[in-house]
Amino acid sequence: MLDRVCLHHRARRRGGRTTGTTEGHLDLVEQYERTFARLPSAKWRAALYRRMAEHLAAVYRAPATLPAARRAEFFRRGAALCRRYRAAAGATALGGRPEGAHMLFRLGARRAFRLATAFQRLGGRLRALLRGARRHVRAIALRAHYRWHLRRPLDPGLAVFTTGRAGRYTCHPAAIEAKVRELAGGVRTAWVTGPGQALPPGVQRLVPGTAAYWTALARARYLISNCGFPDVLADRPGQIRLMTHRGTPVAHRGLDTPVRDVPRLLRQIDSWDYALSGNRHATLAWEAAYPADYVTLEYGSPRADVFLTAGAADVLRARARLGVPDGALTVLYAPAPRAYAHRRRVPLDTAALARALGPRFHLLTADDDAVTEQCLAADALVTDYAPLLFDYAALDRPIVLYADDWDTYRTVHGAYVDLPAVAPGPVTRTPAELAAALTDPALWTDPAQAARRAAFRGRFCPYDDGLAAERVVRAVFLGGRGVPPVVPDHARRPAPGAVAVAGPRPPAARRGTPREHQGVTACPF
Repeated sequence: MLDRVCLHHRARRRGGRTTGTTEGHLDLVEQYERTFARLPSAKWRAALYRRMAEHLAAVYRAPATLPAARRAEFFRRGAALCRRYRAAAGATALGGRPEGAHMLFRLGARRAFRLATAFQRLGGRLRALLRGARRHVRAIALRAHYRWHLRRPLDPGLAVFTTGRAGRYTCHPAAIEAKVRELAGGVRTAWVTGPGQALPPGVQRLVPGTAAYWTALARARYLISNCGFPDVLADRPGQIRLMTHRGTPVAHRGLDTPVRDVPRLLRQIDSWDYALSGNRHATLAWEAAYPADYVTLEYGSPRADVFLTAGAADVLRARARLGVPDGALTVLYAPAPRAYAHRRRVPLDTAALARALGPRFHLLTADDDAVTEQCLAADALVTDYAPLLFDYAALDRPIVLYADDWDTYRTVHGAYVDLPAVAPGPVTRTPAELAAALTDPALWTDPAQAARRAAFRGRFCPYDDGLAAERVVRAVFLGGRGVPPVVPDHARRPAPGAVAVAGPRPPAARRGTPREHQGVTACPF
């Protein structure tokens, strides 16, 4: 991966030999004939034959590809080529794809092929016309439905939550929704998702695009999202929009990236009333990437609350549900998404790592649907640049950074922080270094490692005390009444890892002991 453009592909302004209506398409027949003659092995003939027959038929069927005076020649030469190599390829005139038009091309029946193509094209156009008409009529009806409900009063007891196209019940919106049901008894909650996603009891399901969905968006007092709101929504006075984002940012976001439609993004930002931030670093990044007049709620990470409120029993239940063997030292691997192709299919060969670590370890790969349970179950985290790193840090468990392509990632995505320089644990760049770091007892017992984690939490987790969601709910839904103060880091009680839950351990590592007495955990080796 290079940080500069080194190849420009320039197309002719009038197109190439096969662009538009041109005789250049006739060259396909000759090129396929050359390809058959140069095949290194007969085993490729059948595949090449199918590709050739489908390709030649598609070119002939497509409108405005061949000059009218050369269409008959193209069909004649193409059909002759198919007949010539049909037997050698082990094919028959009736074999291959089931569409009648392709069969007629192989048989050389030009008039019948043209007639069949015309009927197929006509049928496709009619079907497309009917689908388009239905969509158009439905869109007009739903737009009118939404506009009519905009005239009705806002529903002060309705809050709508969404997490994007997948509609999963997860991330900050899920933590805030659960806290709304707990603290704001007069507010009903609805979640935008399809019929396949599970929701907690008492949460209304809103299927995108339905009348109920548009009614809720028009009348809800509160709209909460981690990915933005539909562009068609009216900026309705009295309606409150909360953007939660999706964790502390490492890579550039918003206007710090090559945005294609800047006016659209600015309109989206201008509709926000509140934006959530987990720390001062995130506040500076979000406000630069999404500049507007919203109020920043620097309250911590609601989705990380569970890491401060769960107990030993919750950890053991999570491990049981994930199938973690008793006594296994569990490592969670959570890579960041990349907008470029890594030199391997995935940044880390987890099977090779599992072999290097040995039978005492159990390796998990992050899954969006179970990542919270995976974090609770994991005794250590291996990640590169995933925002999950900042949430997991609240657990005060070992974290190893695997940054084998940091320079490339920073060049392609940009970075708000030099993560390897401030990492809460060892920084590794090869699989061997990673395995050595995870099997080093110092990772688990050295007070210097605990100090690194504490320094990282002080910078990136100052408000992660298990009360972040409550602070948001009381500020946005309850008029700012009773917003709880931040619990100091030394007084927080994160969920204990399995190393501290099972087997002999120092009394200071037991559940319920403030963090200031947990500098050294039991050695797992």
